[in-house]
Amino acid sequence: MSAPRPTLERGREWFTVPQSARRIARPGQRLQAMPNRILRDWTDSFAVHELSADEERFFVRLLMKADDFGRFHGSSKLLKAALFPLHSLDDQEVAKWRDKCSTEGLIDVYEDDRGRVFLEVKNFNQRTRATTSKYPARSNDRHTTVTR
Repeated sequence: MSAPRPTLERGREWFTVPQSARRIARPGQRLQAMPNRILRDWTDSFAVHELSADEERFFVRLLMKADDFGRFHGSSKLLKAALFPLHSLDDQEVAKWRDKCSTEGLIDVYEDDRGRVFLEVKNFNQRTRATTSKYPARSNDRHTTVTR
């Protein structure tokens, strides 16, 4: 008879722990699952309502990729590569979606001291794990909005 496989409990259902987590779990031990991201309901947002279907898809994918502070790359080329890796899209199309989200007040696009473009999702409030952001914050003395 083999040792019991580690499992975790969510609601009333039991799930098997992935192979990668089995190495750290002791047999018979219950593991707590922590969500990577808790998405808020934005379906009643007037700003999101103003977005087209493609622009909303861009915004949703951005929410999934942003760090715990709501920051991510702002360059249209890097956004296209990260958010739509299997799609053949034009950089200008992704830039239009980014700019529309910025116009509607959903994101803030800015440059750092080295001229790199970043963005920050407004009202993200997601800080669950990290204590510092992977991406630089907007400088308080520089309020430059980037439109490219």
